[in-house]
Amino acid sequence: MMVRTLGMESSVNSYMYQSLFQDVKSSSWYAGYVNLAYREGLVSGYGNGCFGPDDEMTYGQFVTMLLRLLGYTENDIGKLWPADHIIFADKLGIDENVSLTANDTVTRGDAAVLLYNTLMTKAKGSGTAYYHTVNDTAATVTAILLDNKVTSATTGDLLACVMNNSNATMTYYDQKNAIPDTLVGRFGTLMLNGSGEVVG
Repeated sequence: MMVRTLGMESSVNSYMYQSLFQDVKSSSWYAGYVNLAYREGLVSGYGNGCFGPDDEMTYGQFVTMLLRLLGYTENDIGKLWPADHIIFADKLGIDENVSLTANDTVTRGDAAVLLYNTLMTKAKGSGTAYYHTVNDTAATVTAILLDNKVTSATTGDLLACVMNNSNATMTYYDQKNAIPDTLVGRFGTLMLNGSGEVVG
């Protein structure tokens, strides 16, 4: 999820056949993701050569990765881990709609909410939300995805019901990056590039 948030999933295969951690086999499906996240400075493992791929992730660990994703370091946050990281994330609003303590296990649902909040948070030294750095995102719209394979429209192959304050409009979009079928019927945020194409 972190690598996808970086917009770097296309680089994963380049990192598949490395063994940076003794408990992450190069043949594991997640090896490229772990190795890339390590190279990007998001994760560091336990410091004993192990990563712990089967371990549950705590809120303190996850928040640390999210803050690194936004470009923050210990110098910005403070040296007391995980307390300073959790306080810093709270100040940024990353924990909105999530009630976890440092040692609580992060579920996939929690991770999705926290990543969404992070996308909407300003990166270090930036005046705009982090999502602007992902896949050339220039704007977002709140919408319900109705169809991602429209064949009869001449104005785009993705149909969404866009929510504008008190009204809604049916809008067609071209897709630079194909939206998965599993998101059809879902309410969320469409990310658009400068040409108005859907990128995520």
